[in-house]
Parts: sequence; structure tokens; C-alpha cells
Amino acid sequence: MNREICEKLESLLKSSQSFLICETLEEERFRSLIRFAASNVPVTFFEWSVVAGLQKNGAKGEPNTDDPTVCLEFIRQYSKPAVFLLKDFSSHLQSHTIVRLFREVIASLVDPRSTVVLCSPQISLAAELTHLAVPFELQLPDRSEFKALLKSVIDLLSSTQKIKVDITPVEMDALISSLMGLTLRQARQILTYAITLDRAVTAKDIDVILTRKAELIQSSGLLEIYPQLNSKIEIGGFGKLKDWLETAAVGFSEEARSLNLPPPKGILLVGIPGCGKSLCAKVIANRWHQPLIRLDASRL
Repeated sequence: MNREICEKLESLLKSSQSFLICETLEEERFRSLIRFAASNVPVTFFEWSVVAGLQKNGAKGEPNTDDPTVCLEFIRQYSKPAVFLLKDFSSHLQSHTIVRLFREVIASLVDPRSTVVLCSPQISLAAELTHLAVPFELQLPDRSEFKALLKSVIDLLSSTQKIKVDITPVEMDALISSLMGLTLRQARQILTYAITLDRAVTAKDIDVILTRKAELIQSSGLLEIYPQLNSKIEIGGFGKLKDWLETAAVGFSEEARSLNLPPPKGILLVGIPGCGKSLCAKVIANRWHQPLIRLDASRL
């Protein structure tokens, strides 16, 4: 559980924000986080889908609330503080009648501590609702979440087969780093695949993870990924760049993370064709032991 995200959600709920939106592909992760935040406030937690209707704390759905109109009327009349998580509800906000009803619900929540939350991969709101919404950006999982995920995957697989764990702390750190940038669902699928290949957790899994990660990246059609190179690449000159690379590399260390120091954000290389910009990019990736991802602007 990402404590920082939970604290942000708790702050929003406590500050009487009546309408939040979150565009994310990680619906289950967001649901867990906001439910946890609601329990800490504390307020009652409801979640809605067009299949199950409005459910209170995971219990059986309220009668007929699979209908968006009935759901909104229930929210309007509910008299206790609550969080209402409405999944994929924005697709129903194309009707002028439902938009009008939604606006009235937000404006007349009986308890000011109540919050309506829309969650969907893509949310398109009518102009009348846009200015009412407070957007919440769900950041990708951090290292603590991936560590917890790895443990859960190992425990799950160990319940049906014998799993050997043969990995050093340094290699474990590298394995967690290789998962950064993935969603929890993607990471779970890739970890399960890598571990079941040889029924073991070893440093070899890092290459498997990076290979599968590269396939995901390249499937977008916009990015190309170049894996880490074992060969030593060097360039002549560029003394200031080399000095900066050595200094900035500290930002990737465990010590930097323990002090909440962010890794380097990047640099801008400008020059005429053939002066070594692309080679410098490869050198940077090689020195920092990171894969190189290339965006071809013409593909945009």
C-alpha cells in the first residue's frame, strides 16, 4: 500500500471535496487505495458498477441501483458521510438529464463530508461538470508496492509448487528496479511468468522481466527500446558531460532513495547531425546500467 497516495486521498476526503475524478487503467489498485483512505477518515465506502449496482463495503448491491438514475437518487438521499466510487460512470454522462441530475447531486449532498469519485481509463465530462471536478493523478507503483507484490506472487506460487529463492539483496534491488514503470497488473503477470519458467526467483528473472517489458513498450508503436549493452562504449571529449554522469549516478543509489533524493531527470543535447548526440545517449544508458528508450517524433 502506497502510504503517500493514501495520505493525499485522505486529505482530499477530509477537505470536503465533493467530486473527484481519476483516469487510470489500475482500477483495482485505485479502489483499494481509496477504500483504505475512506476507512481512515472514517466514512462509509460505496462502489458502483453497471453490473453490480451500488454496494456498501463490498456487501450485496442496493436494489435497482445498477440504473444510473436510481444510483444518483440514492446518493442524493443518503444522509451519512460516505465515499461513492462510481466505476466507468462517465459513459453515462452523455445524457442531458443525467448530467443535470449529477450536478444537483453534487450540489446538494446531505453531508458535506461525502465525496463522489469517478474512476475510468478515460473520463470525458460535459462542460457543466468539468469545473466541478477535482482531478487526482494515480502515480505508478513505487518500490514498496513492488516488494509487497513480489512476496505475494511467491507465496501464491509456493502454495501449489516448490519455489526456490536464490537471490542476493543487490540482485533483489535490481529486480525491483526492473519492474519500475509497470502497473501492478502488468508486474504481476510478468513476475508470475518469470518465476514459473524455472520455479525459482533468481537474478536471471531480471533479463526475463526486461525482455517482456521491452515487448510491452514496443507494442505501443511509438517507442523503441535498446537493452543494456555489455560492451564498453566510450566517447572522446565531452568532459563536462562525463563529470555530470558520475555525479548524477548517485541519484539511483539506495542511499539517495533513503534520503528521498530523486534520480536525475535528464539533459538536453543540441547539435548538428553527426556530432555524437545519439552516441552520447547510448553512453549515458550504458554508464547508468539502464535500457535506452527512443521516441521517434515522426511517429507522432
